[in-house]
Amino acid sequence: MLFSSVTFLFFFLPIVLLVHLFLGKEFRNIFLIFASLIFYFWAEQKLFFLLVISVFIAFTAGNIIIQTKSQIVKKSTLIFSIILLVSTIIYYKYIGFLTTNLAYFIGDINITNAILPVGISFFIFHEISYLVDVYKNPPKKNPGFLEVLLYICLFPQLIAGPIIIYSEIEKELKHRNLTVEKMVLGFRRFFIGLSKKILIANTLGVLVDN
Repeated sequence: MLFSSVTFLFFFLPIVLLVHLFLGKEFRNIFLIFASLIFYFWAEQKLFFLLVISVFIAFTAGNIIIQTKSQIVKKSTLIFSIILLVSTIIYYKYIGFLTTNLAYFIGDINITNAILPVGISFFIFHEISYLVDVYKNPPKKNPGFLEVLLYICLFPQLIAGPIIIYSEIEKELKHRNLTVEKMVLGFRRFFIGLSKKILIANTLGVLVDN
């Protein structure tokens, strides 16, 4: 589901905004998680589970880093979890390249190319940034799984970035106030960005492709 598509602009986004606006504050995060997972499932059905599993890994490692007092355990958990997450990217993005080159030295290898999940680089590096952030700036209270899931999966930045630093939006994930002024500013920024995408980027993209 592209941000410039009819489905997103005239169905998905208006429904999400209206429901979010009229929901009670205690239900808004759960609804945004639900909407974001639908958004991702729309683009990636086969490896949808990989997103949730990777978020759970980041959540678990993050809680260990926050709770433990041992600097050795903190650093070891950070390093191990980063290696695990980066290995996921290497497998899905480069296993074909690696096995093809390895075959020159040891003969044919019966490993097929992995299916590349949509947005894997963005959400994996987002999770790594979360782990580094809680390592450097431990929050006073352990984030809940749903909070971390929303932080990683929020649909406006899930598959195309940008990577947002957790400590900068920690408060907004828990408590945020909607005002007319903020909504007008948000719509203004959205339409300026959409115009740049459709009028400039898409037009130049055709020239570049040719």
